[in-house]
Amino acid sequence: MPRLTLILPYYNEADYLGLTLASLKAQEVRDFRLVLVDNASTDGSEAIARAAMADATGIDVAYLREPRPGKLHALMTGAAAVDSEFIATLDADTIYPPQYVALCLSLFDANPRASCVMAADLYDPPESKAGLAQRRKVALAASLFPAQCHTGAFGQAFRTSAYRAAGGYDIARWPFVLEDHELPARVMRFGPAVYDQQHYCFPSDRRVDRGNVNWTLFEQIVYFLTPARKLDWFLPRSSPTACAVAASKTSTCANATGTDRRFSPLSGRQGGASEREKSAEHRFCCGLAIWSWGKVN
Repeated sequence: MPRLTLILPYYNEADYLGLTLASLKAQEVRDFRLVLVDNASTDGSEAIARAAMADATGIDVAYLREPRPGKLHALMTGAAAVDSEFIATLDADTIYPPQYVALCLSLFDANPRASCVMAADLYDPPESKAGLAQRRKVALAASLFPAQCHTGAFGQAFRTSAYRAAGGYDIARWPFVLEDHELPARVMRFGPAVYDQQHYCFPSDRRVDRGNVNWTLFEQIVYFLTPARKLDWFLPRSSPTACAVAASKTSTCANATGTDRRFSPLSGRQGGASEREKSAEHRFCCGLAIWSWGKVN
């Protein structure tokens, strides 16, 4: 049985999926099972996936379908099929270097207490000035703020026992986007996260435009200053109106790759920043109060 299960949800990823799967077929170590979850694509993505993996010798591939829109539904469907020692999530618009799986497994083996192994996102060659700067930036952030998550679902791997103990992906618990920050907060209660400057992947350059990510500077500061033991309390309570908005979300807000994120769990609304910005200072002060409370308790 493979030690690692890779879950790759996708929704209308015809332009990217083939290259992503080609990078997985080129892995130096094939000690993994690949679970592909089609989140009701309408652009022929499933046919592309099947054709791309038809000649993938030595790789166990499962093809699943999840008709309910939203990345969380697709992730939950994929995770339900996992019985391996480790579980990792991938994105359909991301290239994984040949050593990705091998390094992920070796980092778990070298850190038996680790609950998760995280990969940095690079948009330039790893040895270029920009690539080195990004790798060092993620490593520094992880060392300064070990309780927070510094990567996305494109590069997250979990020890399955810790994932299960934390409750896993659960839309009843967290019906919002940014699930790739909420879940690690729970999983890391069962062990630290491991980052390594040699462990990285290459999301598509469409992620460089952060205009659709409605986290203000204040919101980011609040997140990073919230102590570890308060994260599971703070995240679901950071917006009193979020539940009503999330209930009406479609795959536009949380599609299978999670790249179109026009919903902020802190502001509890889509689009238009003016109302959110008016209350940002208040939330910032609340975050500082929570952080201070954590320091003295």
